[in-house]
Amino acid sequence: MQCFRRSRLLRAAVVLGLAGAATGAATPSRADFMIGFEAFRISEYGVALNELRPEAETGDGGAAVVLALIYANGYGRPAPDMAAAMRWFEVAAATGDDAARSINGALTGIRRNATQEFESTIAWLTYAAPLGDVRAQFVLGWLTNAGLGTRRDAAAGLAWMRRAAEGGHAVAAYRVASAYLEGTGVPKDEREAAVWFTRAGDAGHAPSQAALAYLYAAGRGVAADYGQAAAWARRAAEHGLAEGQFFLAGLYANGYGVTKDEGDAFSWYYRAAQQNYGPAQLRVAQMFAAGAGAPQDYGEAYFWLVVSTFSSVGQDAARAAQLRDQIVPHVSERDQTTIEGRALAWKPVAPRVTP
Repeated sequence: MQCFRRSRLLRAAVVLGLAGAATGAATPSRADFMIGFEAFRISEYGVALNELRPEAETGDGGAAVVLALIYANGYGRPAPDMAAAMRWFEVAAATGDDAARSINGALTGIRRNATQEFESTIAWLTYAAPLGDVRAQFVLGWLTNAGLGTRRDAAAGLAWMRRAAEGGHAVAAYRVASAYLEGTGVPKDEREAAVWFTRAGDAGHAPSQAALAYLYAAGRGVAADYGQAAAWARRAAEHGLAEGQFFLAGLYANGYGVTKDEGDAFSWYYRAAQQNYGPAQLRVAQMFAAGAGAPQDYGEAYFWLVVSTFSSVGQDAARAAQLRDQIVPHVSERDQTTIEGRALAWKPVAPRVTP
């Protein structure tokens, strides 16, 4: 009962703290993350697991790192569970380095044993990776490259990534491909990047499939071929990757590598928009306003325009402002208020992350 009361007090304190922030109300998912992180900080590991697991499952790398540390160190459990820890480290590595690095900084600032928490994992990985465990090689490469629990060493991290990729780890192959594409830690080589993206894409890795769609469309590292671009984009789109769906929609909209079809373009844009992909939300708003690929509906156009403002940046934000001027005259102020309330309550469809 005491733990239950503490978790309720914890939730209230964090939510009230967020509500009073100068930046405005946080999204429910970020509130859940902060509740889980605060629970971890004060050693309420059961609450941390409950709050952070849903966030990690939908792609929050920072939440996945904290879960991995809980399992790796056996916090609130009879013993460490390295299999579970490895899964969450893989999820974190698959979703990017920036969130994990920020979590490392936060942990170091608030927990005296933060370095030891990562070091315990590094010690286990250092034992398992040389024995041929590709998952250990991948995670060790990622942690080494990100400087989590060990000195940052991009070259050593990439070397472990390559060993994991050669052993069939798809996300590691994607990381190796990205390094060659960007010239990070190795000389830039777009042909070599395409080779590794293909290995990962053939293994079912959707971001690699989307990368190949771009390379074939742009003729980078491979001969330009819109048919191949469409084929790889479709594989990524059917795996549920918003970027792949958006790219495939653009091919249908322009008739590149596929028969031009505004209906199919709208369908794929809409799927990406439902995952909170800002550029797709803006395209859906434009198509509803124009009646292109979907019946003209200014109310739906205004809804997706409002939703897009939460996730659009740069040029898309400027385009959204222009589109607003076209749509608003067709939607009454009363309807605008209703639609804005609906947009604030809207929740995106988030695919579960599997490394």
